[in-house]
Amino acid sequence: MGPAKGARKASWSSDGKTLELTSKTTFTGENGTQTLTSTEKLQLSGDGKVLTVNSHRESQRGPQDSTLVFNK
Repeated sequence: MGPAKGARKASWSSDGKTLELTSKTTFTGENGTQTLTSTEKLQLSGDGKVLTVNSHRESQRGPQDSTLVFNK
């Protein structure tokens, strides 16, 4: 992999209940220039006992979605 350029951003939803993390990275590798993007949305339950992370990633391999649930 060659040198990479990237940007990251964090923002709260308008209701203040979801933290959204986004990133975009571009690099040059054996297969030319590639761009990877990802978005993660983190939500904490009202009682503070469950954290849910919804992830969406896109690359040359196509989109990937996943949901992780952490219980306290």
